[in-house]
Amino acid sequence: MKRNLIKFVNDKSKYNDLYRKSLMTSLSNSGTKVSSLGVFESLGSTLSFLCLNFKNEKIVSSNLKTNLFSLLFCFKPQVLIINGLGRYRTSQRFRLLLRVLLDYRNSSVQAIFQNYADYRFYRRFCNHAKVYWVPGSGGVSRKIGASENSFVAIQRDSKLSLVAKSIQECASLIQEVKAGDSLSFTLVGCSIRNEVAKAQLPNFENVGRYAQDDIFIDGRSFIQPEGYGEGIPHTLVDAMCSGMKVFIKKQCFLRYGLHKLHCKFSFIGNGWGELGATANASKEVSLESVNESYISIISSMNKLKK
Repeated sequence: MKRNLIKFVNDKSKYNDLYRKSLMTSLSNSGTKVSSLGVFESLGSTLSFLCLNFKNEKIVSSNLKTNLFSLLFCFKPQVLIINGLGRYRTSQRFRLLLRVLLDYRNSSVQAIFQNYADYRFYRRFCNHAKVYWVPGSGGVSRKIGASENSFVAIQRDSKLSLVAKSIQECASLIQEVKAGDSLSFTLVGCSIRNEVAKAQLPNFENVGRYAQDDIFIDGRSFIQPEGYGEGIPHTLVDAMCSGMKVFIKKQCFLRYGLHKLHCKFSFIGNGWGELGATANASKEVSLESVNESYISIISSMNKLKK
């Protein structure tokens, strides 16, 4: 019996190891031959990607740059996992470009949007492309802090300047609401010397980078800022699966589609609120459930037109 062949492509192959490893393993265990390629690691890897047009492998593409490259230069059935539009979220020209490319490829491409607002837009305006919504890459339960008054924000150096104002706004609001209580705020994931953290997050202790399993150990509550066009932040779904209290803006709550997962939103002020995630909602964003959704869509590639 001929085995299905699937190539996972990304900007760099290490991103597949970071964000798609569980999905790749699940597909492999089901009898599919899976391999990984970093399209922009070298000239040779870019040429290898272009050669896929002449091979029998199906394509699963991630990351915006690789997705665009794949739409332009790969003419075979493929699934695009669109994490989010990032800095282009508010660009009408970019949204139009992506819509044209998706419709141009017609039914040979299936686009999976992790951001619910993006999914709604492309479902409405794409005439031919098949679009789906899957809430994130799958969350897992991690160890969390013991104190009810401990709050943690998880960020990277490259994004902190875009979201620091939002993080501090939430922390200041929590301090007003919990006036008189002893509170702790911790920033995880950035370098200790990050100047933005020192200047714009005076309430936070910057502890640097932790092992992935330990990112929540300094907090029992999680702050999800706005300011970057992610699909649905991986740390957010991890926090939901870990049973943390989550503080989030109403706009983000709607943009990520959390209302469609039957989560509740309780206002605390200035557009911020506490997320009420049910056990069922946490299950829907879990790694197991999300992988099932991806596998169902990827498995249907055999029915796509070449």
